[in-house]
Amino acid sequence: VQDMRIRVSRPVVTSIIEQLAANALDHAMADGRVLEISMGCPEGGGPNEGGFWFADNGRGMDQATLARIGEPFHTTARGKGQAGLGTYLVRTLVEQRLRGSFSYRSEPGHGSTWTIGLPKDETDVLR
Repeated sequence: VQDMRIRVSRPVVTSIIEQLAANALDHAMADGRVLEISMGCPEGGGPNEGGFWFADNGRGMDQATLARIGEPFHTTARGKGQAGLGTYLVRTLVEQRLRGSFSYRSEPGHGSTWTIGLPKDETDVLR
């Protein structure tokens, strides 16, 4: 495992993690599931990229839902008071504030994994 240093704004990264956790809690816990969340650092990132992944063991998403992930105001829980801005906010923070990359994968019954790629050693993302 190669050591790396990533310098980013703590409030921005905190907001990203909070939004991902809130989405997992709000959307993934069908059928009385006990939610498990895990995080880690991806292996095999490019020489100028670090980051982290965030995964849950929730109910997962079908292809129709995945196709709309990140659209502002899209939610599968509108009747439960959700505005549909969580994933949109995460994508915006990662791509615009941190100049990073954002990807996800999910399958019904198998949870979701979100991967956040961040530029390594870029001090000007500390805003």
